[in-house]
Formats: sequence, C-alpha cells, structure tokens
Amino acid sequence: MKFMSIAMSLILLTTTACAETMAGSHHSGSGSEAQEHEASQGGMPMTGMMRQHCAMLAHTEGALAFLKAELAITSAQLGVWDSFASTFKANAEHNEAPMGEHSGHQKGMGSHAPMPFPMKAEQHLQMMKHHLESMRKLTDAAKTLYDALSADQRHVADELMPHLVMSHCGM
Repeated sequence: MKFMSIAMSLILLTTTACAETMAGSHHSGSGSEAQEHEASQGGMPMTGMMRQHCAMLAHTEGALAFLKAELAITSAQLGVWDSFASTFKANAEHNEAPMGEHSGHQKGMGSHAPMPFPMKAEQHLQMMKHHLESMRKLTDAAKTLYDALSADQRHVADELMPHLVMSHCGM
C-alpha cells in the first residue's frame, strides 16, 4: 500500500507539467486562444504532436515510477534499473516517432495523395522490423534487470512487466 501511494504521487508529479500545458490548449475556445494562453504563461504554443509526445512521456515516466516502487528496487539494483528504464524510455519515444510517417499518404504529393499498395506494404514491413528491434533491446534490458531481482521482486515483475511492456511497445 505504501508503494502504491508513492507511485501515485510520482505519477501525479510527472503529469503536472503536461496537464498545465494542455489545459491551456483546451481552455475556452479556439486554437489561437490556446496558443495565446500558452504564450502568456511564458511558453511556446504546443502543436498536437507535442501534446501527444508530452502525454506519452508522462505516461512512460509514471509507469516506470510505479514499477520501480512496486519492485522495491534497492540501491544495489539502481544500475540495472537505470539501464532498463533508459531503454524503455528510448523505445517509447522511438516507437512513437514513425507513426506520423505511416499515414498511408505519399510525401511531396500533396497531403492527401494515397500511397500505392506496394509502398504501403514496404512501409509496414519497415515498421515491423523497427518494432522487432525495439523489442529485442527491451527484452535484453529486462533480462538483465530480472536477473538482478530477488525471488519476491521477480514475482511482482512477472505480474506487472508484461502489461507495462506490451502497452509501450505498440503491441
């Protein structure tokens, strides 16, 4: 229970900045009003992609904070934890990046020019290769972390990590 309250506190802290920024964009009215609000708060206007990225990062940070608390990572395990967390974050960011490129439209041919099927199929194949490589890196980092865990920590990891990993790998 103690770990749950710590994890929830960390999740709230990591989402505060994004929520405050996003609140300006949902604030009463048009996009230009939201941009003016954000600019008046000392920040630059956020695009939709920036908001999505910010929300994804907040979700990733919160999920990692929750997992770290639930696993009760010790100071001796911090090195392998940090390696796992870095890989997890990099994969989350990396897996999000290509999504805009997989819109099914050709670049340079107008915003709505449909992509021929062979190009779509090749693009999908490249995306699958990308996800496979990301999952391999994450699996290696997770194995190293898992090997450093105690039996009790492994039990918790067996319960929580499949959900966490699959939700961040585009699976």
